[in-house]
Amino acid sequence: MTGNQIIIFTVRLLLRPVVRFCLRRAVKFQEFTSIARSVFIESARTELERKSSPVSTSRLSVITGLTRREVDRLIEAAPEARQEKNLVIKLVGQWAGDRRYCDARGEPKVLSSEGLDSQFAKLVAQISTDLNHHTVLFELERLGLVKRSAGKVSLVVPAYISRENAQEGVEMLSADMEDLLGAVESNVFEDTKHPHLHARTEYDNIAPDKLPEIRKWLLEFGRKLHAEVRRYLSRFDMDINPALRSNKPGARVKLGTFSHVVEQNERGGR
Repeated sequence: MTGNQIIIFTVRLLLRPVVRFCLRRAVKFQEFTSIARSVFIESARTELERKSSPVSTSRLSVITGLTRREVDRLIEAAPEARQEKNLVIKLVGQWAGDRRYCDARGEPKVLSSEGLDSQFAKLVAQISTDLNHHTVLFELERLGLVKRSAGKVSLVVPAYISRENAQEGVEMLSADMEDLLGAVESNVFEDTKHPHLHARTEYDNIAPDKLPEIRKWLLEFGRKLHAEVRRYLSRFDMDINPALRSNKPGARVKLGTFSHVVEQNERGGR
């Protein structure tokens, strides 16, 4: 295959699960193409801004292959982008990963929660100085992520899974897909001495009555794995270890995991 053929082949493979999702959720082809045009403009604009290049209708038209008129129409109709990262995800990650908020085993500590000098208030201030820690605590309680008792608060789960807010859930999916694609793209198209981790384990003839047990085991194993990864990576985080700070901007390191346990008749094709 030529380089361009490999890219087209890759795009085709990437689109298959997206199209199957659209078919399951009754998204028609016309809606899909309309969404694709908007995402092309949005992504092209982000890429130009990332490179500190001027953003104009002409540039967006050349990059995407859309007409200038269509670019202007799509920009005008585009919803306002969400810039801030989800506070809850960041706070839970900081609590479970920062050694100042973990015990000797690396487990999240029970924190004092009353007053501006409380451990929980200081944790919230590390994430955002604009929010009242009582408001954040109420939201964590509402989501079932913490328990309060006698002026103390404990983290119930070490990872946040959005069940109430579908938009948050799919935004997490989008971020994970982008990072996975970036890792595979680097492994396939770049000559790197140390490739990114991309591993998969699958068995296709598991006893169905064992699936609940397997789901539970995978969740617990994933919790332990990420706790160990947080302990390791936190040693190199410049916010946690100011002595490591330099003139260079901090890098981002991410390890993503997922489990998918389904009956044979529920599985999508490949």
